[in-house]
Amino acid sequence: MLLLRYDVIKLLLGTYDFWFFTVVNTATCVLLGRGFSDARVCVSVLLWIGNLHSSFVDANTRLACYLIMASLFTAALELLIMLSIESTLIKGWASMYLFTYSGHEVFSKNVLSNGLTSMLILLLRNVYRRHMELTQQKKLGCQLLRCINYRARVQFAACSGDKAPSYGNNIEYNGCYLKSGVDTNIAFPVVSMAYVRVQQRFNAMHTFFPIDWHSGLWPLWSRVALWLLGITGLALPTAVFITYPSSHGILLAIVGLVCTLLFVGIFFGLYQRELFRHLTLTFDFLFLSCQLSLGLLSVAWLFRWDARALPLVAMWLWLHWVITIDALTPCLQHKIGFCTRTHVLPVLLLFLAAQLAIASEVLMLDHWGLHDRVIVALAFGLEIRVLPFFFSRLLTTFLWSGRLAWRAAHASAQDMTVVLGRVGYKYFHLDTEAIKSESTPMTSVMPAS
Repeated sequence: MLLLRYDVIKLLLGTYDFWFFTVVNTATCVLLGRGFSDARVCVSVLLWIGNLHSSFVDANTRLACYLIMASLFTAALELLIMLSIESTLIKGWASMYLFTYSGHEVFSKNVLSNGLTSMLILLLRNVYRRHMELTQQKKLGCQLLRCINYRARVQFAACSGDKAPSYGNNIEYNGCYLKSGVDTNIAFPVVSMAYVRVQQRFNAMHTFFPIDWHSGLWPLWSRVALWLLGITGLALPTAVFITYPSSHGILLAIVGLVCTLLFVGIFFGLYQRELFRHLTLTFDFLFLSCQLSLGLLSVAWLFRWDARALPLVAMWLWLHWVITIDALTPCLQHKIGFCTRTHVLPVLLLFLAAQLAIASEVLMLDHWGLHDRVIVALAFGLEIRVLPFFFSRLLTTFLWSGRLAWRAAHASAQDMTVVLGRVGYKYFHLDTEAIKSESTPMTSVMPAS
């Protein structure tokens, strides 16, 4: 810990990722330690320190390869602990009672498994990012230390012809270029961050469906029809839950799902092809897609796959529309009258409210008769039950969808909500020409929340 740069630590303390990882790490290690009644409690302390050190990886200017090996060792240890606890192979570890819902008791083992899984994923993400950054820096011959946790917002920037745009230019364009970072008035007193240049350029005309680029805005009637289609696709699935049980529930669910499919399908056709592929390979997209899919799947199990499963499919489509909306270039946003704050934020707020409503129904109201049951039984007496699985996903999806809602509320027309930009900093005397070859000039950087 003595090798960490305190100025970079100050920056990390202001990021969402750091506090999410720290809270999960602390809660998990406390539950793990409370289960032991002997000297093995030291394992949880060491695990907490190892995970905390991994969250400060951007502040460590030495021993990068050592940190990769240490993170891999910590990830392997967490996987071993999780499997041992779930299969009751650890002798003397006692699962604590936490609370009761629907007549079923929740024990610390249920929460512990989800926490260990989340930390395992984040550790492997850090290992992959650091390995890729070190490999690329070695090829470039530059020693600018790139951050893997501290990231900046990304904006579209205009470009034309074969040349990438210089930063700050407002050139008429037929394509789009990603610019990492947003200039702000925030000045960091010690460390000076540099944007890591994004070399990719995306031609806005390369959409999945052919677009008439000679026309301006879409006609008013077509824009109104598009947004009415979206409102209907969002409102009818919501009405199914409000009016359940109802004789018209199936009809409302089907019409709502069809409207959602048409709305999302139109947007998919407007997406830039290469940017969409780039977006779907990012960690944030894959992590969110997996968590959201598992969360909605657990809710469908709670509903026993009745008529309310169709609105869940519609919600899955809406959420994936949200986390892929970055593939819609600004020129097409202008054509259809799209605004992130106006159109994306309501979907996320509705999803947050739905999560709170279902959690309240399970814990307090019990109007729908949602009860626990076994999803699948595995070896060593290991069972995957619906409600523990649901609550494990609920915490993660609620926190990350809240984060996306904050981004959407503060996004401009050029900002991206899922894709984030890379930054780095000088930590000793470097070759100036090598730095210029891969980064923009040193400037202040607004962190991604």
